[in-house]
Amino acid sequence: MKPRIQKTIIALALLVAAFNSQFSTARAQAIWTSGFWSAQWGSIACSADGTKVYAASPGEMVASTDSGATWASRNTSQGWYFVNCSADGTKLAASCGDATSVFTSTDSGTTFTLRSSSPTEVNSIASSADGTKLVVAAPYYDIYTSIDSGTNWVDQTGSDGQVGSLYFWSVACSTNGTKIVAVVHGGWIYTSTDSGVTWTPRDSVRTWTAVASSADGTKLVAVDGAPGQIYTSTDSGTNWTPRAVTTNWTAVASSADGTKLVAAVHYGQLYTSTDSGTNWIAGDTNRAWRAVACSADGTKLFAVENAGASGGQIYVSGVLIVPKLTVFAPFASPFSNNVAVTWPYPSTGWTLQQNTGLTPAGWSPSAGVTNNGHINYLVTPPTGNMFFRLQPSP
Repeated sequence: MKPRIQKTIIALALLVAAFNSQFSTARAQAIWTSGFWSAQWGSIACSADGTKVYAASPGEMVASTDSGATWASRNTSQGWYFVNCSADGTKLAASCGDATSVFTSTDSGTTFTLRSSSPTEVNSIASSADGTKLVVAAPYYDIYTSIDSGTNWVDQTGSDGQVGSLYFWSVACSTNGTKIVAVVHGGWIYTSTDSGVTWTPRDSVRTWTAVASSADGTKLVAVDGAPGQIYTSTDSGTNWTPRAVTTNWTAVASSADGTKLVAAVHYGQLYTSTDSGTNWIAGDTNRAWRAVACSADGTKLFAVENAGASGGQIYVSGVLIVPKLTVFAPFASPFSNNVAVTWPYPSTGWTLQQNTGLTPAGWSPSAGVTNNGHINYLVTPPTGNMFFRLQPSP
């Protein structure tokens, strides 16, 4: 290969790669839709597949069985504010949060049973995948757990004096209920690996407002509303890394594998991440966000706002995840003197397009795209300026 040709190919590959890194590096763009049921929403929860969704407000609880497309009033007998559900969405734990014990349901919220042995102050509820193990963060009343779907409860942090009465603000757990993480508003993060029997303080004192966990309890994410930052952990809470911008974070949710996250800013925007919190993309507009929820695969997102007397709405989003393009100049035969563009196979629903410039017009499908069962690729000779992008297929 002549040096001049080689330099041209390398320069072209870098040019295309630079364009790709700006617009198509496996980022997630959340497209939010509003207009669902106005109320003073306190929390929202969804089944693992994101089809069953529950939202709680002081006036009533509403439910959707079609990923938020339609909603129906589920239970108006109690003023609700906190709700969580099992992975299949049939078992619910809910509370109005103030001087009221926990209620549980085994029929998707149609009927509820009062659990009088549960704490009477609730700030947050977490559930194992099967709904048998429940965890409640009770402000100044410690952390309570149940291993029988809410029939009986144990005060896990106050009984042995290990933690004492703290203002626990939010709690999350692994799908088997063994690993638990809880945050104190104006205190530490606490983690447990034995279903809440023993606890270890983590990180440092901050104004923690929410926490979420991956399915195995390894990847954690917590938000500081001081204002502060988002913090992530990849070792079950032993070490934490600050992420994103400093602002008034109020809520966060995680996919099962911990790679896809959604976080909310109180009177700010909603943010999404597809790389475990390393990078974030802002979406929607400034609202009084109160809570968020996420399906196990991270493609279905839900959020509620609470603007006080003026109420708020339920927001539903599908996440557009863009496959990552890789551009390089292969020097080995038979592809030498060419530029190769690759992206994961199958990447269903995406089409490679190319253009000679970065103008809005002029984009057309690239000819000659093929795959080897592992990657999609296009090998093309360097003929002038070339720009590539992945676009959703019509």
